[in-house]
Amino acid sequence: MALVVAGQVRASEFYYVVFNIPPLADVHFPSPNAACQSAYQYDQSVTFKAWAGDEELEPLPYEAPHIFQSFPPKLLKYQCDTSAKVTYRDENGNITGTYTLMNGYYINRQGNDCKDGQYYNPVTGYCQTSDQEQANKELGNPEHLVGTVSCADPINIGTGNVFEQETDYADQDGELSFSRTDLAPDFRIP
Repeated sequence: MALVVAGQVRASEFYYVVFNIPPLADVHFPSPNAACQSAYQYDQSVTFKAWAGDEELEPLPYEAPHIFQSFPPKLLKYQCDTSAKVTYRDENGNITGTYTLMNGYYINRQGNDCKDGQYYNPVTGYCQTSDQEQANKELGNPEHLVGTVSCADPINIGTGNVFEQETDYADQDGELSFSRTDLAPDFRIP
């Protein structure tokens, strides 16, 4: 007797890329923080040093990246800001001014672990084959399906399915609710 279990594979192998620094553009970082730290180090040792010339350069503290744009589960973009302070002195060593240098970078999450013959479905976050796509298009709320155009109740224009969801009761705390869903497939007579 053999037990066979089949299912979808969750896509999970992502890496992070800093696009607008040519020496780092082809590097796959394991985290947005690692990518941002590399951008910070690059700016302190190359970019800001070149901008400051012979003036005194003081790196400002590293700031961890923050989420700039997110459309889960696939699209995730971070903002990474780097900065340093330049101090200008006259020939006697007196400070004549300071200037803060700043750079901003986008770090994009990329990749997945889909096998050959599969593609990444950004709505579900799973790898799937093209034969699974049609079944997904015909089920559930069409607003949550990639490439689906809806109108009215909403009605899935591609399949004619009507999807309605009603909440019958919801308490004030939001802890308890009763809702019902009606998915009416298209029963046109050929």
